[in-house]
Amino acid sequence: MSNKLVRKKITLFGTTQGMGFRPTVYNLAKKYKLAGWVINDSKGVQIEVEGREELVNKFIENLFISIPVHAKILKKTIKDIEIKKEKEFRIKQSKKEGNLKPTIPPDLAICPKCLEEMMDRTNRRYLYPFITCTLCGPRFTITREFPFDRERTSMDEFQMCELCLKEYKDPSDRRFHSQTNSCWECGPQIYLVDRDGNLIAKKDSAILKTISLLKDGKIIAIKGIGGFHLACDATNIETVKLLRLRKNRPFKPFAIMVPSIKEIKEIAVISKEEKELLENFISPIVLLSKRKVKEHWIQAISPDNPDIGIMIPYSPLHYLLFHHPDSNIRFKALVMTSGNYSDEPIQIDNNQALKKLKNIADYFLLHNREIVLRVDDSIYKKLGVLTVIRRARGKVPEPIEINYEGPDILAVGGELKNTICFLTKNLAYLSPHIGDLKTPEAYMFFKESIENYKKFFNLNPKIIAYDLHPLYLSTKYVNELKGVEKFGIQHHLAHIWSNIAENKIKLPILGISFDGSGYGLDGAIWGGEFFLIKSVKYFKRVAHLEYIPLPGGDKAIKEPSRLLYSYLKKAFNGYIPEFIRKMFPGFSKFENLVDLMIEKDINCPKTSSMGRLFDAVACLLNLKNKVTYEGEAAIALENYANKFKSENELNTYNFIYKEGESIQIQTNKFWME
Repeated sequence: MSNKLVRKKITLFGTTQGMGFRPTVYNLAKKYKLAGWVINDSKGVQIEVEGREELVNKFIENLFISIPVHAKILKKTIKDIEIKKEKEFRIKQSKKEGNLKPTIPPDLAICPKCLEEMMDRTNRRYLYPFITCTLCGPRFTITREFPFDRERTSMDEFQMCELCLKEYKDPSDRRFHSQTNSCWECGPQIYLVDRDGNLIAKKDSAILKTISLLKDGKIIAIKGIGGFHLACDATNIETVKLLRLRKNRPFKPFAIMVPSIKEIKEIAVISKEEKELLENFISPIVLLSKRKVKEHWIQAISPDNPDIGIMIPYSPLHYLLFHHPDSNIRFKALVMTSGNYSDEPIQIDNNQALKKLKNIADYFLLHNREIVLRVDDSIYKKLGVLTVIRRARGKVPEPIEINYEGPDILAVGGELKNTICFLTKNLAYLSPHIGDLKTPEAYMFFKESIENYKKFFNLNPKIIAYDLHPLYLSTKYVNELKGVEKFGIQHHLAHIWSNIAENKIKLPILGISFDGSGYGLDGAIWGGEFFLIKSVKYFKRVAHLEYIPLPGGDKAIKEPSRLLYSYLKKAFNGYIPEFIRKMFPGFSKFENLVDLMIEKDINCPKTSSMGRLFDAVACLLNLKNKVTYEGEAAIALENYANKFKSENELNTYNFIYKEGESIQIQTNKFWME
């Protein structure tokens, strides 16, 4: 064994803070009798180790084997430095300096060890709904500043009791340097109130009373990790109908929480990959195919849809609602939908929730741990591979690596399903799902997200990318900024470029973007576009669906019968055959008005949108004549088409191609078939 004394400095950047990385390093250094220190700072995790060369090398070799399961190292450097002849290994106080990066993990689902302790009657954290350790619990949603230490989170309000502090200081304990460590004695507490804020019950009694109220058909607003859920017994069809009425959500599917994988298998088809995703630290909502069962409540949850969004309990509180040992009530499923009104962000503050959700919820299950950053549940669907549909809890603030070297950029997103993104060096940091920018509350959340991420990154980007639509609130936000370079990008080009960046696709490519709406370079509404992209500076729109009038603009989107009328009128040269009129007597209600709008070009923008074509076909098949949420008609069409799908047969329709500056794909023949 080499007796040569060496000292090495190791810098690790990535998702390294908040899950016991420093304790892991500390214990490994002690194992090999090394001196030095470990610290969280703006660069990530910094380590200096000193000792015999062979032991230092073994430390480094085992470090990358022993790192916490949730850690993700994006960059690492190891270099020899001057020997300091230290005698011990220490965990140094974190530093807040320089160009901060959010390297903490997302919020982590409860780990098996904490779950076991919570259900152990002899454990001092028995039934404690905020049990955590270095492997699980809230992270991003409680963070005020980086690096991730208790004093920079909303846990700073709770001073650890003697027993918790002892665990925190014990290198052999799982809660060594666990920044969220707490118990019944010193940590956050839970309580139940009615819609007027009157106290009903505290601590464990509040959970038991909530279970009873849910069974009695009540709607409960439950404060979780990243915001409020509106919860009710999913098998109580009348209560589900009431929730739909109060939330103004007549048909859009609700997500449900089911006690375990066993119960999921009774109502949905689940693959090995989907099971593993549901059970890991992300624990998102996964869209699964329904089984053919006789239980009518499933149809009430997800009407006229072959899929159903399901998650399992990911927090201690959720688990207790399903498995409380002192209750004989066992739910098959609970609705767990976002605690908000439509088009508003999810609620995170107790007082605001009582005010905003008073007309939806009968009772409120609250706690006194502040949610600093709101985050909805992530959503996945298996589309060949497991694909993120909504990037939120469990995914943010992890960056996406891309092939990019250039100035820092802020991209502000569009109007629907808005998300912002900071691009710095080769990392793209996406915000949680923000939602549709249609209300003052959503716009405020949008601006808060930008300011929060600026603070976290310690960045002030001078280039702002925005959607070309002049009426989007995100675009108006950029127009009001001073002293920055503003870069407008066409909506569908942005879709294609995001795929190029995330998947590191080499150019040239033919990019196809099928969408509902997007402001086109010619002022029309695009959405069925083919782009030839040769380089960052060169692109050409080489083909698109032909333009059709959109009578009434947004009204036509909500009433697909107007779209169908517009398509058919064009297909049949301005005259709709009588047999079609008999099929759609509703045409007579708006025919004269729509004809006048098209003829005079009044509130009748032109669109090449594939989404609008789907809407019109859905109406033709009498699937949807009106829509209550974005994409509803297209979803109905997809579900209908899947009933006739055959793996051995490819059904196609004929289209006419009209040459020009770009190819126009005409649909006239399609309608006549």
